Amino acid sequence: MTEGPNEAAPDTMRSGAGARERMAAIVQATVGLHQGRDRERFVELLAGPGDGPAQLQMFGSNATSTCALVARGWLRRLGVQHLVLDAAYRNGRAMMDLETIGRDLGAWITPAAGAMPRPWDVVVLDSASGGHAYCVELVEGALLETIDGGQHEGARLGDGPQFIARMRRRWVRSRRGWLDVGVTTRAVRGWIDVELAAR
Repeated sequence: MTEGPNEAAPDTMRSGAGARERMAAIVQATVGLHQGRDRERFVELLAGPGDGPAQLQMFGSNATSTCALVARGWLRRLGVQHLVLDAAYRNGRAMMDLETIGRDLGAWITPAAGAMPRPWDVVVLDSASGGHAYCVELVEGALLETIDGGQHEGARLGDGPQFIARMRRRWVRSRRGWLDVGVTTRAVRGWIDVELAAR
């Protein structure tokens, strides 16, 4: 049986066993995927079964932030089952969707007592200037190597096509939890434990 781009083999659906290894393969296979050069494959990653022409056009637009949409695509390919992943995407809701999926599946982890995500968990950041989402590839103390959608050519979103790339990050403790210190400093809202989400 061949797997389609957004399908998981039936025996891996709803099983947390091996979820991290499967997520690693899924996410690593998308590094370098480019909204311009690889438009069809890029949009295919973001699109769910409920998405129509309006969503597909939005997913191919340089002006649409795709970081959380990419994360939703990774979860869909992992076989995570949730109505949000099957329904038509509602513009501007991708970050909230990730938290909803995590909470509903009992897989949402909030930063507490120094807890850190594990490799292949999906992290959601929050800030007044906007959020961000990425997948953790490696954790070494408070240093993280991540794979991020929504990276873009040009100085600002909309200046050029977006792509998926490896990044390095540093987390520092604050009174309210963790801060992700990078190009901008953002609060860590929480993360989806992929083993719990995929069970």
